[in-house]
Amino acid sequence: MREADAIVLVVDAVEGLSAADRELAQLLRRGGKPVFLAANKVDSNRREEQLDLGELHSTGFDVFPLSAEHGRGVDELLDAVAAGLREAAGERPAEEDKTIHLAVLGRPNVGKSTLLNKLLGEERFVASVSADQPQEAAEVLQRCAEEMRVRLWRPGRDYRFESREDEAFCYAGPAWNVRAQPALAGHHQRANAALACALLEASGLCEARDAEEGLRSTRWPARLEQFGNVYVDGAHNPHAARAIAQALPPLLRGRPLHLVFGALEDKDAAAMLDALAPLARSIHYCPPDSPRAVPPERLARLRPGQVHRNAAAALAAARRENGVILCCGSLFLAGETRALLLGERRSEMPSERL
Repeated sequence: MREADAIVLVVDAVEGLSAADRELAQLLRRGGKPVFLAANKVDSNRREEQLDLGELHSTGFDVFPLSAEHGRGVDELLDAVAAGLREAAGERPAEEDKTIHLAVLGRPNVGKSTLLNKLLGEERFVASVSADQPQEAAEVLQRCAEEMRVRLWRPGRDYRFESREDEAFCYAGPAWNVRAQPALAGHHQRANAALACALLEASGLCEARDAEEGLRSTRWPARLEQFGNVYVDGAHNPHAARAIAQALPPLLRGRPLHLVFGALEDKDAAAMLDALAPLARSIHYCPPDSPRAVPPERLARLRPGQVHRNAAAALAAARRENGVILCCGSLFLAGETRALLLGERRSEMPSERL
């Protein structure tokens, strides 16, 4: 699909942007081709109003809410693609018999096949790529792929990558060999980088060297973002906290960890602390700047720690100790601490929906 005139990146509007979506968007921006973001599974105007689609615009692509299954918004997407290609052509004479080559790209289960079939009016074979899955889940995905006539790329079988953080990152696919140090820290980000490389190789949208440059230049605020000896992460659920806990040891290099933590009422703070507290020498609790913030006194009853009136006080106390500081537990808290570290008055972090 190197001949593609334009690219449609399909994401699940209900789940929002995943790390793999952001990684892929960063790589696509370097390709120089028009990219249109299809926010799938928006089946009504009411649904569109309920969803927070603001973060999708952070990709820099035009966003088109649609339902591939029901056809809602598909015509608008096609009209925009056609208009964009006409604008890109400028004054060049039109070729009446020219066929538009449109690439449809996205993670597994976001609706690529359904959208492609809706665009073409017939069923077509497409490729899909999976991240590492438990055996039972992998078998279900493989079975579904076969039923949908989709070729499924799986790690360890169709592509491989170096996951150890003390080794240089490399990705090996059927034809690609990618060597680049991802800008995003953590074992989980290496898995995301490999997934993005596999998606791009399967699609044929760019060369391996483009993927290497994209991996080196990817930036994602509040994803183990480093400010000297301070790391800021937007982790606000148990799964994300466990991923951070797994990523921390290579970053600590034997130094003590001091945790600045705050959470909202509807989050599982206890499970997050179960993952992170055993790694910390000290914990500094503070309320995120939200009416839904959990009082830090209540958090201190879950795991012993110091209580502070706000993020600034908690960060200042943690910085008086030797070692590495991790600020996490809420996107609101991540935004506050980023602003403090950058000398800004306020944060521009996305809304916390999950």
